[in-house]
Amino acid sequence: MRNLTNYVNLVGLCQHILREFMDLEKILALTKNLSVLIVEDELALRESFQFLLQNLFAEVDTAEDGLEALNKMDERDYDIVLTDLSMPRMSGLRLVDTIRTKSQSQIVVAISAHDDEEFAEALAPYNVKLLTKPLEMDELFETLVPLCEQLR
Repeated sequence: MRNLTNYVNLVGLCQHILREFMDLEKILALTKNLSVLIVEDELALRESFQFLLQNLFAEVDTAEDGLEALNKMDERDYDIVLTDLSMPRMSGLRLVDTIRTKSQSQIVVAISAHDDEEFAEALAPYNVKLLTKPLEMDELFETLVPLCEQLR
């Protein structure tokens, strides 16, 4: 499987989705009215996630760290928050904790470069799915599609 950053065109993305996951129309029916906030301090990854998801979701916003994410979340609601865990100023774990004090129902997916049991244990009480970098396309969509179905 190719890593997320290898997908740079919509045609390749659509072909991959059709081949590997499910009918594109079904995915779009689930995602076309939803919003996503991507919280990632690495610019290349933030832009890759945004490029990929903006073709599927109604709105895709980005934040460089947890503090910026909280400011954006104060301005509007997001259906899904996709956050890195290791970031400057405010970590993803602290962001998740702050989100949970405000909302138990906010869907949050955490991403870490470390396949660390400690992160998994720390996130367990927050009902957050943990994905590991490098993120594979199938893993991302196998996580996002059921979450989008929950929001219907």
